[in-house]
Amino acid sequence: TLPTTVPTTLPTTLPTTVPTTLPTMLPTAYPSHACNGDSQHLYKLIMHDSAGDGWNGLCAVVTDGDGVGLYNVTLDDGFSGVEYMCLEDGAYTFTIASPTPAPTTAEPTAEPTITASQSYEGWEPFYDAGWCHSDLDEEICDGGSWSTCSLSHCIDSCTSAYGETTNVEYHCDSDHGCWCYCQSSCDCMEAVGDSSTWAPTGTLTIPESCPFSYSYSYSYNYNYNYATGG
Repeated sequence: TLPTTVPTTLPTTLPTTVPTTLPTMLPTAYPSHACNGDSQHLYKLIMHDSAGDGWNGLCAVVTDGDGVGLYNVTLDDGFSGVEYMCLEDGAYTFTIASPTPAPTTAEPTAEPTITASQSYEGWEPFYDAGWCHSDLDEEICDGGSWSTCSLSHCIDSCTSAYGETTNVEYHCDSDHGCWCYCQSSCDCMEAVGDSSTWAPTGTLTIPESCPFSYSYSYSYNYNYNYATGG
């Protein structure tokens, strides 16, 4: 007897001749760091540490010919690390050094730094000239920090509160802080060297020291009653 169906001579579907997707490109030798323009070149810094605990705060510092720091890198932890730098053609200095301390945010307290670091447009200072003897001598602030008793606060307060203001006594030092007094004249100078006077530019010529001085006397009265027994 014959078989019920004759077998086919070919498979139902032929295999494809090529893969459906091509493999991805080979990995690049460097990460895709980009430098600015054609004038810069990419440099790779490989850092090692034999103890495996990083550089303990030391930094690799790269400076240019003018001494300007361009890169400041470190190995925070581990045995090795990599940093990339973009540099133009030129001469550079490479050093291992302690990191530069962060700038302090504390207010300065030493005179004349505070006094001399402030300015007011249209006014000029007479540093350490002393204290003008004046009929008007009104306090705005005394003993405050330079942030609460600033030169601008002093002059603005005096000129707005006292129309006769011709100059101000403004000074700061490390022992007493900053002070501001409004004045209407400058007949002579007291406490020369211990204070500074400010006035609109070109309006004040510092006079001579005052010929007089202040003296203070104190008296104390004590009453004692003694009783003796007999």
